[in-house]
Amino acid sequence: MRYRIRLETYSDVMRFVGKAENFGKPLLLTDGNKYCVNAKSLLGCLATVEWNSIFIESESESPQVYSVFEEFIF
Repeated sequence: MRYRIRLETYSDVMRFVGKAENFGKPLLLTDGNKYCVNAKSLLGCLATVEWNSIFIESESESPQVYSVFEEFIF
């Protein structure tokens, strides 16, 4: 399961990482091509701000991920 998300500011990244840390299951951020970082890593999430596209990926069920991260999904 994968959703495209938007992380534009430091504040966005901080809120996102806070939610990711409490999610309880593995989460990845990817650019859809070759880059991939742990979504629970503050440094990793800060690096994604430079990417053209950011996707959150999880093996968890879609409704659970969507409900937690819906403010970032577009």
